[in-house]
Amino acid sequence: RETLLGLADASLRTVLVAFVDRLCALVARHPWMPALWIREVVSEGGDLRDLLVTRLAPEISAFMAARFAQEQQAGRLNPALDPRLLMVSLVGLTLFPAAGTPIWRQLFASDDLGIDDIRLHALALLDRGLELPA
Repeated sequence: RETLLGLADASLRTVLVAFVDRLCALVARHPWMPALWIREVVSEGGDLRDLLVTRLAPEISAFMAARFAQEQQAGRLNPALDPRLLMVSLVGLTLFPAAGTPIWRQLFASDDLGIDDIRLHALALLDRGLELPA
């Protein structure tokens, strides 16, 4: 969290790569975390939801949404995107695929599918889907 906030003057590409890289590194170190996220944060009645909403995520969510809005106003980010939902998209591109890795491995008969693949895929989608300048 603090390290992303320290990137206030960095390019949006740098901020996005840092977010995805750090979240994927966290999952690599703690492979149980995505399932915990689904069960205890996303699911109604999850014991960790209040902690996330009140203490862990407000500052970084506000920073990221403001940064996305700033980039849109400067003409450097697709204007059709909602800055608030981009944070949701970042989580959706990382934690949700990580939580479903056992399913994707079985569906695609790919035991080698892992967090590095999710990271590369998320970065490719962000780079091209957000129409970021080269």
